[in-house]
Amino acid sequence: MIVLCLPQSRTGNLNQKRLDAEAKQLHTGATTFAKQTQQWMQLIENFSGALKELGDVENWARSIETDMQIITEFNELLGDAKLVHSLNSFSLHGVSYMLYFFEDLSKDEDLM
Repeated sequence: MIVLCLPQSRTGNLNQKRLDAEAKQLHTGATTFAKQTQQWMQLIENFSGALKELGDVENWARSIETDMQIITEFNELLGDAKLVHSLNSFSLHGVSYMLYFFEDLSKDEDLM
């Protein structure tokens, strides 16, 4: 009976060694996969952060563009206000000049 147990125990030992080797390979593969997964997660986080920064830059650019439009409109209004102020200040001179100009035009039309 001992002779019969030896081949079975040898088979059991071989199976155990195979199982141990496969378990070790499985553990190594799982560890490698976990490391790769961690690297992928880090890449995704970096990519997500880069996208967020692009969104922040886009919002910043829109804000600057809006500010520049406001400044441009303000400068145009300020220029119009200066023009109106100039015309109001020199309205008498402007009217007399315009009358003189139209008188010259009417003289030219009489000649035609």
